[in-house]
Amino acid sequence: MDLNKPQSLYDKLTEYADAGYLPMHMPGAKGKNNLISLPDPYRIDITEIDGFDNMHHPESGEVLDLEMKRAARMFGADHTFLSVNGSTGAILAAISGAVPKRSKVLVARNCHISVQNAIILRELTPVWLYPEVLHKKAGIYGAYGDKSIRNALECEQDIAAVIITSPTYEGVVSDIRSIADICHAHGAKLIVDEAHGAHFPFSETLPESAVSQGADLVIQSLHKTLPALTSTALLHVNSERFAGQNGWEKVDYENVKRFSDIYQTSSPSYVLMASISGCLNLLEKRADELFETYERNVRTLRKRLRNLKKIFLLSTDDWGKLVLIVDNASALHDYLLNEHQIQIEMTSLHYVILMTSIADSVADYERLAGALERYDFMRMQADNDAHSHKNEESVKSGALDFDVAQFMVECKSEIRCIPAEAFEAPCEEVALEAAVGRVAGEEICMYPPGISVVCPGEIITEESVALIQKACERLHVYGISEGKVKCLK
Repeated sequence: MDLNKPQSLYDKLTEYADAGYLPMHMPGAKGKNNLISLPDPYRIDITEIDGFDNMHHPESGEVLDLEMKRAARMFGADHTFLSVNGSTGAILAAISGAVPKRSKVLVARNCHISVQNAIILRELTPVWLYPEVLHKKAGIYGAYGDKSIRNALECEQDIAAVIITSPTYEGVVSDIRSIADICHAHGAKLIVDEAHGAHFPFSETLPESAVSQGADLVIQSLHKTLPALTSTALLHVNSERFAGQNGWEKVDYENVKRFSDIYQTSSPSYVLMASISGCLNLLEKRADELFETYERNVRTLRKRLRNLKKIFLLSTDDWGKLVLIVDNASALHDYLLNEHQIQIEMTSLHYVILMTSIADSVADYERLAGALERYDFMRMQADNDAHSHKNEESVKSGALDFDVAQFMVECKSEIRCIPAEAFEAPCEEVALEAAVGRVAGEEICMYPPGISVVCPGEIITEESVALIQKACERLHVYGISEGKVKCLK
């Protein structure tokens, strides 16, 4: 199949589905219906007709009310909302419903863009929290330390909420229990973007979910790591059992519901909600069996990948995430796609991410491992000299040439105004090299890893310009067009 051939989306998807590509990316169903088989979507595409409840006004004991209560019970939450607008809609609802307008929040710098948008919409003042660095030169972030969060809460007064991402895109998990205790002791709510951790509750060898560790609101994308359709997610409200300590108040469930209704379509898809229901059915009946097999197969694959010489398998908390560090990630991506029809989740400068799930088969992993071993062998032959051996060790130790993560930790930009003010202010386009000292009018973000170099309202520094210029050579950079960025007039 020619992926670059112009054709309608319908025709392209139909052709692609039959082309034999191996999906090492989300959604977790992996293009298969062997675990959950929905009826013809046109047959179950209904609206709020008699007998099928209303997501915005679920009646006690009716079908959608029962689904939300079932999800809460299975994931261990006090209350759970269904989302057909993915984790994006759920994050917007969580922040808007739990954080008073124009208040101050302590926010992970590697937060999702939806968090940035919620900060703008609610006119919040962000205090940026910077994570540890797991792999310095590859630009891979680690966990958030409870000490750094405690120090920030002691230095900054009136923090209404702490918002962190755990697990990260790469599968790194923070100590949510300790962080929750610190937040609550300082009167702050804890909101955890656990979009990549919906599968955690179903295996004892996976990290513990933030839902059971004291987080007040937890957002999970079912479609990322479980066999549910894209745009399905859950929003867990989970603070009733912990409230009352040190003057800390529980999350207002009704207020979160109000904003959840705002950020969800008024015509929620019953096809997507049926996918959520089917996923819950599967987990109720077969989770132990499926996850035992899944772990055994992934452990076998990981053992095989650790024998590679030119590709380094990074250890992270979620064993289902395959983070492969290489000297040229783009070359590995192109080889897997063009030579073996393997589509991967993400390609950065020096690492790639492949996502596994319970829908994968042993044959899938055999195909992937074989392709990686062939690439590794070709690289060994091409670089079989003393220099290549040094390069191999440099990849494993993190001594690469593009220090993304450390820049983000060390070079913090001055905030001139809150993001909402910058978002609304008159702007002009300025050549990047002439933007030093100016106030950014919109976010400038490198993807991957998808973290803001500059946020709206921050001063653009010489260091950030240098990093953006480097990134433009090899990554997608959002917020720059034809060499120009938006700055406040």
